[in-house]
Amino acid sequence: MIIIFIFLLIFVLIILVNTGGQISSLSKNKHDVTHIVKEIEEIQDVPIERVAIYKTDNQDATWAHDFKRSSIREILNTSDTNGRLQYKTDMVDIDHPLCEVVKNYFPESHHTLRVCSKNWEFKSHFDCAHNRVVCIHGTKRFLVFDMYNHPNELDILKYTKNMPIDTLKPFLEKHEIMVHDHYLQPGDELYIRPQMYHRVESEDSSIIVGHAPPMKYMKQCTDKFDKIWPKQGKLCTNSRCIE
Repeated sequence: MIIIFIFLLIFVLIILVNTGGQISSLSKNKHDVTHIVKEIEEIQDVPIERVAIYKTDNQDATWAHDFKRSSIREILNTSDTNGRLQYKTDMVDIDHPLCEVVKNYFPESHHTLRVCSKNWEFKSHFDCAHNRVVCIHGTKRFLVFDMYNHPNELDILKYTKNMPIDTLKPFLEKHEIMVHDHYLQPGDELYIRPQMYHRVESEDSSIIVGHAPPMKYMKQCTDKFDKIWPKQGKLCTNSRCIE
């Protein structure tokens, strides 16, 4: 047990050194996405059998209310705020050429691909693993904030759950909660430390690739997630959590 503890301590210290101890960090123009964008344009009309339809839901956060047959072109051109579209896949079961294209550029395991329509939002939440996001197309705004285990964490979360970023950011700053505001453009990579809350918004349609390999000894975090968002916990029956 002592050896395991020492190993974990060294691992955490390495991560903190590499990220400067920050809750998040943005690397501008880290990836050249020119070629992958061209390849995606060539297959944007290939049908996707299962694309989620998201509607505004002020009670349960951001949820897929239904599914439909669609395409990359339709997703990127949809602007209905009451019928946002998202194709999300972990690329384990390749059922669309888009997954093959992305895997050629991001071959490691534990990648997740999202194609989102315009006027996108995903309400404040935290992830339990190290999270890296690469923007392929469009733009994305991430507000990252350090509220995990805050004395008033649940009360603040409940009060702010429907706040857009422009309202949420000054509220958090007023309550002395550390905040990072990031704008992702094509080629940018964002790193978010485990257990950091973040809210995501975008007026543009977008394609992003996420990388979040599972960590050992994070059951306490996942149990907390399931307690705060029980509906999401029931939908996510495995670590891939595609629904």
